[in-house]
Amino acid sequence: MKKSLALIVLITFALSLSFSSYGQRNTDIGLSLSSDKEQRFIFEYRKPIQEKWRLTLGAAYGNHTYRYSNVLASFTDTSITLEDYNSHVNKGSLRVGADRQIGNSIFSIGGDILLYYKSTYNTYRNGLAFNIHYLGAGFQITGKMDVPINEKFHLNLFAGPALSVSSSFRIDNIVDPDNQIGFLADQPRITSLDFNLVAGIGLKYALGK
Repeated sequence: MKKSLALIVLITFALSLSFSSYGQRNTDIGLSLSSDKEQRFIFEYRKPIQEKWRLTLGAAYGNHTYRYSNVLASFTDTSITLEDYNSHVNKGSLRVGADRQIGNSIFSIGGDILLYYKSTYNTYRNGLAFNIHYLGAGFQITGKMDVPINEKFHLNLFAGPALSVSSSFRIDNIVDPDNQIGFLADQPRITSLDFNLVAGIGLKYALGK
């Protein structure tokens, strides 16, 4: 096992010496899969702007259903009602940033500004349902590794923290059979702060000759 691991490291290092300069100095595009369910699919365009720096532009999309149990739904002086509910999230985002190659290696570190739209459709067992729309912004720092496959293709591995803040701007599609939350549409904005550790894998294709 140790010999196999050492061989993989040696091959990766040898390939990095052969192709790292080519990979860093050419414009490329890529598609990645992320561990973050709300930005599962990531498309990225990278263009060199200096010897070690690249401009990065991208877009991401993800959707997922979260299931919550025993959440406070209502209360009175004599009773508390807990509910189970599902929240289906759709999220699309745009990103712009830059990354910098570390020495002449296959490693780089980058930062991106994120802008996104998100909707959450919440449904309860008693028939209550409503949709909340959010706009948000954030920042992500990412360590990256481009493992060359050949002169055109690179395997891209990445990981790093992401911090974002979002604010609701509309609540609609309210179904409220028991008149529990008829006031919801007139509520002030809902603001949330999110922190995630994101990792992923993708394939990059170098453009041009």
